[in-house]
Amino acid sequence: MFEMILPLIPVVIVITLIVITKRIMESFVLALFLVFFIISPADMLTNLTDGIYVTLTGEVFSFLLVVTALLGGNLRLITESGGANGFAKLLEKMATSRPRALLATYLAGIIVFIDEYLNALVVTASMRTLTDKFNTPRVMLACTVNSVGVPLCMFTPISIWAAFYISLMYDNGLIEEFDMAIGIPLYLKVIPFMIFPIVYCLVFLLLLLGKLPLFGPMKTAFKRADETGDLFPASGRISEYDTSDREGNILFFATPIVTMIVVILITMDFFIAGIISVAVNIAMLLATKKMTIRYVGDQMIEGVKDMAFVLTLILIIFTFVDALKDIGMVEVAVTAVSKFATPATLPVIMFLIIAIISWLLGSFWGTAVLSLPILFELAGQMDVSPILMFGVMISGTCFSAVAAFSCESILLCGQGAQISPAEVGLANLPYAILTLIITAVIFTVIGFVLY
Repeated sequence: MFEMILPLIPVVIVITLIVITKRIMESFVLALFLVFFIISPADMLTNLTDGIYVTLTGEVFSFLLVVTALLGGNLRLITESGGANGFAKLLEKMATSRPRALLATYLAGIIVFIDEYLNALVVTASMRTLTDKFNTPRVMLACTVNSVGVPLCMFTPISIWAAFYISLMYDNGLIEEFDMAIGIPLYLKVIPFMIFPIVYCLVFLLLLLGKLPLFGPMKTAFKRADETGDLFPASGRISEYDTSDREGNILFFATPIVTMIVVILITMDFFIAGIISVAVNIAMLLATKKMTIRYVGDQMIEGVKDMAFVLTLILIIFTFVDALKDIGMVEVAVTAVSKFATPATLPVIMFLIIAIISWLLGSFWGTAVLSLPILFELAGQMDVSPILMFGVMISGTCFSAVAAFSCESILLCGQGAQISPAEVGLANLPYAILTLIITAVIFTVIGFVLY
C-alpha cells in the first residue's frame, strides 16, 4: 500500500504548494528536492545534480533552449522597434465601435500566432489604447487576447508550443527521432482532437458578437465601465511592460514574422528559421538606422532574459518528472485509472483529470510533462489512439492556460492590460467552465463512437 502512495506524495505536495502560495517555480524546486530525497536520502544532492545535468544536456531541452532564446531576442526587437504598434495601428481602421475594436483585437491574436508571450504582452499593450477609446473594460481586453492567443499557438505547428509538444512526442516514444520535419506532420493529425481550444475560440467569438451573454465578473466589469467610465476593476491598476510610446511601423513587425513563417514552411526547421529571422530583422534595423548595433545587442540579451523564467521552469519540471518515473509514478497512476476506465470512457475521464490538475498547478508545461507518460501507457494498454490521447492532454492543459490565476499566459495578459492576473482568471472562468462541459460531452461521444 505504501508503495502505491509514495510516488504520489511529491505530486500532491507540489499541487498543494502552488495552490497555497501561487508560486510555481518555488513549489517545483521544493518538490524536486523531495523526490530525490525519496529516491535516496544519502545521495540526494548527487542524484539531483546528475538529474539536472542529464536534462540540461538532453537533445530535447537543448533544442527548446536555443529556439526559445532566439524567439525571445527577436520578439524584443519587434517590440522595441515599434513593429507591434505599427501592426496595432493598421487594425485601427476597422475599429469604429466597441464590438469592432474587440474583434480587431481578436484578429490581432489570430495573426500573431507564433508565441503566446508575444500575444499576451504585445497585442494586449498595443490594443489597449484602441479599446479604451470605446470604453471597454481592461479585463475584457485581456480575456479577448488570451482567448485566441493560447489556442492559436496550440493549433499552429510552427509555434513554440508546437516545438514543446513535438519534443514531448519524441521523449515519450511517439516518434523515433527528434526531427521537426517528422514531428510537424504528426502534430497536424492531433489538431482535430484539440477540442477544448477549438470550442473556447468559438465560445469567445460568440461573446464578442453578442450571441453569448456576459457572466459573472465580466458582466460586473462592463456595468462598472458603462456607469462610471472606470475601465479598471475594483482591485485597481498595476504596473506593466509598456511599449505604447514606440513609433509604429508595420514593416518592423511583418518582415521578421513573415520571414520566420516562410523559412519554417520551407525547411521545417525552427532553429534555421529562428536564425534567419533574427538576421533579417537585425539587418533591417541597422540598414534603416532604427537601432545601433550596440542597442540591438542589448535588446537581444533582454529578450533572452524574458524567456529565462519559462526555460528554467521547464528544466526543473523535466527533471522532476524523470525522477517521478524512477519512483513508479506512471505505474501507480495507470493502475488507478485502469480500474474504472474503459477504452470508450478513457478520453473524457483523462480530460477532466488533466484539466483539474492543470488548473490547480497553474501550469500547462508541468501538467503536460506529468500526464503524457501516463496517457500513452493507458492508451497502449486499452488500445486507444495515442493521437487522440495527445489531443486530450492538450485540451486538458489548455483549461489552465485560460483560467488558472498563476498561469504564465494569464500573468502576461494581466500585465499587458495593467490589471491583476486574478481578475483575468476570474473573468475567464465561467466561459472556461462552459467550454469544459461542452468538451467533456464531445470527448464522451468520440470515445463511444470510436471504441
